[in-house]
Amino acid sequence: VMSRYKDLFVDHMMVEELGLLPPGADDDGGATPAKKGAVTFGAFVFFGAIPLLAYVAFHDYDWGTDTDITFLISCILTAMTMFALGVAKAQFTRASAIKSGLAMLVNGGIAAIAAYVTGYALE
Repeated sequence: VMSRYKDLFVDHMMVEELGLLPPGADDDGGATPAKKGAVTFGAFVFFGAIPLLAYVAFHDYDWGTDTDITFLISCILTAMTMFALGVAKAQFTRASAIKSGLAMLVNGGIAAIAAYVTGYALE
């Protein structure tokens, strides 16, 4: 029956299989693209600054080792942030918080490794 109504079928599959709301189903209160862009930019600046916090907090601190402890702290802060963003995303997609957090962590980790390797190769 649902195959006769393609739009209904696609919307149903998005909700049931993917846990996503169909386009136009969310009530965004009439937010303009500019407002949505500003919110996205603000979130990017806020969450993007978290890895830098270790460098701001420990810029003059001497760890007494050859290991870059500040870099390790920055990596841990980044991983925690990525996981937290995945958990927050799960609230909107109605997915498992742990699965969503781990997926975001793995996705962010792969992107970070790719960026690090690219930077190292270009150095």
